[in-house]
Amino acid sequence: MKCKKGYKKIGGKCEKKKIYLNRGNTINISNWWVFVIIFGVILIGGVLFIGGERGWFKSLAVIENTDIVNYLNTPQETISNSCSLALSPNTIYVGDRTTGSIIDGKNSLCQVFANDGTSWAKVYEGYTDANGVLVNTRNINVVGNFMFRAICDQNNNNRVDTGDCLTNQVELNVLPRPDTPPIDEGYDVGDVVGGGSGSGSLTGSEEAEIVFDLGDVSVGGNCYLGAKIYTNWEYANDKCSGVQGQQGVDWVFVDSSSIAWSYADAFPQSHNIDLCPLNWDGVNQWKLIIDPYSENLPECQINYNYNVEIYICECN
Repeated sequence: MKCKKGYKKIGGKCEKKKIYLNRGNTINISNWWVFVIIFGVILIGGVLFIGGERGWFKSLAVIENTDIVNYLNTPQETISNSCSLALSPNTIYVGDRTTGSIIDGKNSLCQVFANDGTSWAKVYEGYTDANGVLVNTRNINVVGNFMFRAICDQNNNNRVDTGDCLTNQVELNVLPRPDTPPIDEGYDVGDVVGGGSGSGSLTGSEEAEIVFDLGDVSVGGNCYLGAKIYTNWEYANDKCSGVQGQQGVDWVFVDSSSIAWSYADAFPQSHNIDLCPLNWDGVNQWKLIIDPYSENLPECQINYNYNVEIYICECN
């Protein structure tokens, strides 16, 4: 007997596969769990990215089942169901993040559909957790106006049809960015317009915050800013590891609107990343935050180094 997709055979039975997240690849959950639990699902944003500027519907299979299409077109005011779809914010600039959520019964299969104004396409499916919530946050890299709706399995037959729960409609408006340096300022792709480098030491849970001044970079135009970031760190004394606990470091890079990159190091290592595009609003400065976390190691000291180049990463 073969197991269906998403399941594997264990002890002669088909059981749902489990997914484990590595802490080193996640945002510091202690600071963000409330935000993520309330909103989420824009896994659809990953699909938007795949489509690129050619129009993401060209990368998807348009729904041809007329019963499903008619069900998705059901006027919102005529339904009153327990499942729901939310998205926040509903209007963003291209390259920024948005977060949404599907709420339904626990461990329910839900499929997300999107409409670009001409047709419906399936863009994602997943299962709610034990609390009945399916969550995620993504950058959206395609300009356009889209309508989203989800159908969740109501009778637990592991598929969705017109007898299942239909959510409300949610709009997403992705706008061209107005907050980029003008070409008329003489910028070329690759030009470095800000940044800095440095080193230092931190003890225990002491935190460092480096602010980058971009006051000379004006907003508007059709070029985008990015950042090339190099970081590393090491133990500075012998109080950082052993039977009492372990010392680690959280790295966080923030642009004018939100966290653009974060990484949790459980042990000393270096990072070399390139972020493009980022948000510069002319007011809120960019920051690099170095936040050691320790387990009962107040005397541990670490040494850190960083180098940040803020540059023109692309122009239209």
